Order: sequence, then C-alpha cells, then structure tokens
Amino acid sequence: MHKKILIYFILLIGYNSYSQSDFEKGYIINNSDNKTPCLIRVSDWFSSPINFEYKLTEESKPIKITTKSIKEFSSLNNFKYERQTVDIDRSSDQIKKLNYDNTPKFIEETLFLEVLVEGKATLYKYEEGNLIRYFFKTENQPIEQLIYKRYKSTINSSIKENNQFKQQLYTSLSTSNRSVSSFENIDYTKRFT
Repeated sequence: MHKKILIYFILLIGYNSYSQSDFEKGYIINNSDNKTPCLIRVSDWFSSPINFEYKLTEESKPIKITTKSIKEFSSLNNFKYERQTVDIDRSSDQIKKLNYDNTPKFIEETLFLEVLVEGKATLYKYEEGNLIRYFFKTENQPIEQLIYKRYKSTINSSIKENNQFKQQLYTSLSTSNRSVSSFENIDYTKRFT
C-alpha cells in the first residue's frame, strides 16, 4: 500500500513540474499598446496561432486569449508573433491543385505572423496547414508578401515557378552591396541552423 502511495506521489510531482515548465517568460502587448510581462504557454503550433494561454504569475490560473485582443506576444527564448494586416495569396502549392495562372490572387487579412529575423529588414512567416507564406518589410517599405507561386505551364502542363520574391529581396536590399547572383540561389523555405 505504501509503495502505491509513493509511486502516485512521484508521478504527481513529475506531472506538476512538467505542466509548469511549459510556460516561459514573455510578454503580451494589447491593443492599447500596454506591454505586460507574463508567462506564455509554449505550444507546438503547426499553424500560426489564433489563441494561446498565459499566466501573470507562476501560481495564477492560465488565461486563454485570442490574438484579436493583442498586437504582439513573445516568449523571450522561443518565438515572437506580431499581428499584421497583409495581402496574402492563398493559392495551393499541391500539385493536383495547381492552376495555369502564374500571378498571385491577393486578399487582405489580419493575421499573426511569426518574426523570423528582425532589424532594419524584418522577415515574417505565416503557416496554416500546408500553406506557408513569407512576408518582408524594411524601414522604408511596408510589409508585403514575398511572392512565390507554382503553376502549370500552358504548353505542356509542366510545373513552373514564379520566383518574384528574389527580385523583391534584391530591390529591397540593393543598398547592402550584394550582387544579383547572391539572390539567385535563395529558396522559398526556412532553413534550421
């Protein structure tokens, strides 16, 4: 009997320490631009989040909040998301669903974008299921989607690519003294280092 109680107690301690460790120090910025330090639940989002949980202290109960209520949230060591209103192309990248049009069809949406690189030029990522889009802005240029679209050729139905994002990056970063060829080998993917 004592053994069962001891095992239960050990499991309970392990569960409590695990459940508390999934919150990390971070902050939220609400729609009134008030920044609140907090603990944010770190989740394995497979899509850009539309809600998340945070706590004001380690002992407080988690609060679930939608991203409509805030402008930005961040875990200091893990991620940062900003709410942005952008024009996004939701054309499918799946081979069976490709069409013959190489131009994106933009619609305006307000989304939470993950900040990948931040500075004079900022790179963002939006993910929803199989849809992945990258966005970019500089100090002198508003945020815009980096254009990449696969489509079928009207001649032989082979798969072609609209890689306009390379030109967008070159034009935006032309003051960086980088050659045109340095942009030619860029892929429309995130590489983990």
